[in-house]
Formats: sequence, structure tokens, C-alpha cells
Amino acid sequence: MKSTEEVITNLKKYGTDPSSIANYNESELKDKRCASVLIVLGDIDGECHVLLNKRSEQVRKHKGQICFPGGGREGADDSVISTALRECREEIGLSSGDTCKDTCTTPLPLEVHTVLPTVRIYDNPLYLTPIVATMPPNTMETFNYAPDVREVAAIFNTPLKVFLCDGSDTTTESYYGGHSVDSQHEGFDIHHFYIQHHGVEYDAFGLTAHLCIYTAMLGFNRAPDYSYRVPSRYLLLPPCLRDNVTTFIG
Repeated sequence: MKSTEEVITNLKKYGTDPSSIANYNESELKDKRCASVLIVLGDIDGECHVLLNKRSEQVRKHKGQICFPGGGREGADDSVISTALRECREEIGLSSGDTCKDTCTTPLPLEVHTVLPTVRIYDNPLYLTPIVATMPPNTMETFNYAPDVREVAAIFNTPLKVFLCDGSDTTTESYYGGHSVDSQHEGFDIHHFYIQHHGVEYDAFGLTAHLCIYTAMLGFNRAPDYSYRVPSRYLLLPPCLRDNVTTFIG
């Protein structure tokens, strides 16, 4: 079992300090189509969990799929961090003191720790940056979320280590319904993780699953228990991240 503090310490080795992140207009993303996701981690009984959403059936794309809080850059966003924090606040009512000191009536529990390397997705490229933040211990289950029901159908969490498991780890039994892989696609495997939360099963797959796998590999400093193939299309990793992941999987 690893605590969130241990996982964050490891992730910082591969990410960029938030204070060093440039504004969009001063970065290599200036003229690119950009989006950010917020990977929210937090301890539950001493174990690192990750927060996930289920998209509603009302959204335009990816209806009912599992995702992180996040979305595309908007005009008032200064940086990849401000995009991720704004989207998280709008989607599920979770914010940090840096973004919402005077307008929020709920607690302000988020702390941003590191910015992981930007990945490129789709053929019409979208540059997606994962931002890693934490909630205080044992608040992930009890926080009074305020989801925008037009976008979010459910909010749940699971131990981060689930995304490295092949199903033989009995300590994940209460959360983990299994793992399967669709390898029929050229250059891209679709991993499915069947996650149990309060009697409901969620299927985390596709891009979200890959991002969870990378976060878990880097955070736990180890390879998954199952065979993993780094995508060569659809989701393209920058060389630094690709090299680190390849080191783990051999």
C-alpha cells in the first residue's frame, strides 16, 4: 500500500513544478488546440485513491464514458493549470483556494503538485496536459461535490494501484471487478478496468485508462502486472514520458 504523499513524491520526478509553468501565450502550446485534465489523488485509510467522473448522456461526445475532470482551453485561461482547475470547479464543484477564494461556499481542498508531460491525441491533434492535485486525507468520499448534471452523471474513486493490477491482488477486491484488453486495433490497445464503487460498476477504458496506467506506473515506480504496449497512434507520448514508461515495461 502506498500513500498519496509517496505517490506524489515519485510523480514529481517526472513532472514540472507548477510555479514553472508558462502562460499559454509564452509556451509552445500558444497556437495549438489544448486541453487539460485534473488528476485528483487523495488518501482513504492511508491508501492513494484517484477521483473519476462518469460523463452524462447529455454531452455531445463520449456519452457515459469515464473521465477525469477537465476540458478544452477557453479564452480567459492563463495556462494549462488554470484550464484544469476551472473545468474541475465547473464540472464537479471542486476547486482550490488559488482559483475561488471569494465565490465558493464549499471547502477549498485542492493543492496542485506537479504537471505531467503533455500528450498528443487524435489525428487532428489535441495537446492534453495532465495536472496532478491532491485532496486532504479521507475527504474524497465525504466532500460535498456539486456536479453539473448536464455534464457529469457520477463521481467516484478507486485505489490508483487498481490500474496496475491483473486481478490477483486480493487487497483490491472491494473496488476491482477485473481488467480486459482489446488488442484488435493497430497501434493502440483499449484497456478496460471494471471498477466497483458503492454497488455500481464503472468501465474505465480508452484514453482515461491509459492516463491512469501512466500515473500509476510513475507514482508506484513499477510496471503493471499485465502486458502493456505503448501506443504508437491515437495517443502519442512525448519522448521523455515514452522513455520512462518503456523503462518500466522493458
